[in-house]
Amino acid sequence: MATWEGLAVTIMDKWLTEVSDLTKRKNLLLSIMRERGTITHNAEVGGDGKIYRDVQYRVPPTVARTEGQNITYQRQNYYKQASMGMRQFIASDAITKEEELIRSNAGSNQIINRVKQILPKLTNEMQQQLSYQLHGDGSSLGAERWDQPIEGFASFTSHNSANTAANDVVAYPNDTYHGLSTALQAHGGEWGTTTGMTKGDQNYGNAALATSWPWGKGDVGYDCWTPRLLRYDVDQWGETSTSWSGNCLKCLREAAMFSRMLTGMESPIVAVMPGNFLTDIQAKMASSYGRLELTHPLSSRLGFPTVMNFEGTMLYEDFGVDGNRVDLWNFEKVRLYTVTDKLFERMTWPTSDDNLMKKFLIMFFGNLMFESPKYFSSIQDFATA
Repeated sequence: MATWEGLAVTIMDKWLTEVSDLTKRKNLLLSIMRERGTITHNAEVGGDGKIYRDVQYRVPPTVARTEGQNITYQRQNYYKQASMGMRQFIASDAITKEEELIRSNAGSNQIINRVKQILPKLTNEMQQQLSYQLHGDGSSLGAERWDQPIEGFASFTSHNSANTAANDVVAYPNDTYHGLSTALQAHGGEWGTTTGMTKGDQNYGNAALATSWPWGKGDVGYDCWTPRLLRYDVDQWGETSTSWSGNCLKCLREAAMFSRMLTGMESPIVAVMPGNFLTDIQAKMASSYGRLELTHPLSSRLGFPTVMNFEGTMLYEDFGVDGNRVDLWNFEKVRLYTVTDKLFERMTWPTSDDNLMKKFLIMFFGNLMFESPKYFSSIQDFATA
């Protein structure tokens, strides 16, 4: 290895360590995971490149018993298994042999300066791609492909428009996440059918479901792998509006309540949205309350002092959110895994014999894990039949 190559490797390793840490600090979602210790490097995966976990879809049956009655014992199966594959994306550049010779003849500093020019470009692209992919659908091309984005929030929020009527407050969940269906009752269970528990004048949140879900009560298996998909574009929220600007506060309040009921009132909840949606919330809060809650203690402590606070929920604008949607992240139940020892990894210095290029390659190799879609909500203008 030439002298400049050894120095360049040292520079790259130091740079990537600093950039990996800075990336976690620059993005609120990654910053919260960093603080909570839910970013795992050097993740242990199976020989098939997957991480497996058990999903509880049943609880022990409880039955009434009279004095002296015989007891029947049955072995119970409480779990199904979900599997998550690893995903990778890369950024690359190269120095030709001719450029190496020209710059080396001008002094080692010249070629090292070239390396220093390449690094920011590669790492900036990697940072941007990771921020984008936190929100995307990494399952759209097939669950086991390594050449597609990581499985972001949209990987489990698809719905069935044919079973979603114009006045439904809740869209009909229909997706597959880590090998398991997100459809209600796909894993057994029942749910209450008491009417009048949902919003507006509809008997049920979704007419095709004909249950009071997500309000009311039911069995664990009924929604053990199902996200809450709420529609803001209906006039069933106590307003005459069918727009986000009119229904935003009530939708946010309801979605945050679902998450906290499942994981506790102290769970960090972040509502992530495009900028125009945040502007509508600011206007609605100002007109409804005459004030804005501008500071959330957690986001402020992490270096995001302008993140708005709505009844304990952080309101975060992120350019990676695509379309008219607001996703509620529950940080009790999300984790980022990498197979490498830091967020971004430098590869070796492969040299192609045919074109004599020294190649630069930076990669992310890992995936994002939502423990179960049931702990998360998405508010959108879901398509209807």
